[in-house]
This record gives sequence, C-alpha cells and structure tokens, in this order.
Amino acid sequence: KRCVGHLRKPHHRHHHPATTSIPTYAMTTTTTPTPPPTKKPHVAVIVLGDVGRSPRMQYHAISLLQNNYRVTLVGYCGENLCPTLATAAATSDLTVLRFDLPTPPALLRRVAKPIYLLLRLCGMIAALIRTLWFALDRDVDCLLVQNPPSVPLLFLSYLYVRTNGRRRRRRTGLVIDWHNLGYSMFDARWMRGVARRYEMVCAPFADAHLCVTGAMKRYLEDEFGLESETMTVLRDRPPDFFRALSTGEKHDFLTLRGEEFDVCFPSLERG
Repeated sequence: KRCVGHLRKPHHRHHHPATTSIPTYAMTTTTTPTPPPTKKPHVAVIVLGDVGRSPRMQYHAISLLQNNYRVTLVGYCGENLCPTLATAAATSDLTVLRFDLPTPPALLRRVAKPIYLLLRLCGMIAALIRTLWFALDRDVDCLLVQNPPSVPLLFLSYLYVRTNGRRRRRRTGLVIDWHNLGYSMFDARWMRGVARRYEMVCAPFADAHLCVTGAMKRYLEDEFGLESETMTVLRDRPPDFFRALSTGEKHDFLTLRGEEFDVCFPSLERG
C-alpha cells in the first residue's frame, strides 16, 4: 500500500493589506502667497485756472506719468491739453477733472467791484470744495498746486491734505509750485497787504516748494522765512516734443501763411 503520509490541511491566514503611515508634514502643501499688486503713488496736480494754458503744470503731469505715478489733473475748462496728455487721458494712469467757474456779471465789476470780487471768491471756494472733497479720489498721496493764485487755493489745499490724511490714516503731502507771488496780482494797496500776509501764513504749511528761478527761492527764504532744504529751483524748459522745424516743414509753414504775410507786410517782394 502506497503510503501518502498525513496531509495537513493548510492553514489559511488572512493577509491584511499593508498600511503605510504618512507623516503629517508630507501631506501638507506649502504655497507661497502671491503679494498684492503695488499701487502706484497718486499725485493730484491742481491749477486754479485754465489748465490748458498752464504748460508748466502739464509738463509736471507728463514727468510724473513717465516716472510711474498716477496723476489727476484738476483745473478750469478751456484750451485743449497738449497731445501727450490728451493721449494719456485714455489710460487709467491719468484722470482729468475740469470745471467751469461761476462768474458774476461783468457789469457788477464796473459798478461794485468789491461785491464782484467777493462773489467770485465764493465761487472759487465752492468749486474747489466740490472738486477736492467729492470728485477727487481719496487715495491721493500728494497735492501739487500752482501759485498764484494763492487765494483761496493755498488754505483749502492745506485743509484738504489734513482731512484726507485723517480719513486715510496716512499723511498726504503738499507741494507748492511758485510761478510768481500771489499778492502781486492785486491792485489795491490794502488788498496786496492782506494777500501778502495770507500767503506768508499759508506757505510754511507745505512740505516742499518748487521755484521757477533762483531769485524766487531767495525771496521766499528772506521774506517768507521758508527753509532752504524744502525748496528746489526747477526752471522752465521745453519738453522733448518741441523741436526745430525741418527745411521742408519751414517751407510748408511759410507757404500756408503766405497770404497773412502779404497783408502784414505788403511792401515785401517775394523772390
């Protein structure tokens, strides 16, 4: 008899799938937060007059735009802006706020000039308050104002930077660009004296001053007591888009204006 031997029934063990313990730190995905985009500094350029007739302030605006600033240009309605600013107005970096100033009747100026001037001053104050506090964005970092006129622009500008700084909880700067002296615009002696005192009181409120000449800087130091460290002489000079005409352009210009020359100088003979 063939001996097979004793066959044992195999013992089936339940094999559980192996589990691997993954450290917690391996399951955590580390991402670097994207920093928020940096906002460009915002400068408001203020002209209490027809901004189209103020090339110096327009050139300030162009320089600020070229140096990566946002600009709001404020002034009266009137002449068109220079082509560079007219093109930049279509972008988000330049905002233009222009308004019409209510003017009293011209007859009142001849009949009662003090009343005329008072009404005109009230119109300026109302227009500036409406523009600065309600039309202008609150994120203005600096106010660049043209002087003259100093009344009422200098005091209202100082009042604006103080109140706007409190609303933003960050200081708003004030820079005065001195084209001339505001009090020199008045004819009456007593008005010149009052305007000069007003200008002397308001001038130190500014953080910095731009002077059109070195003589203006010295005058402000000696007469108004402004500190030399806060003043910079910035002389007028033409921007890059001014250039000499070529020979062909000169010929075209003289040909176009030839009839006018004939009227003004009839004795001149053309070669």
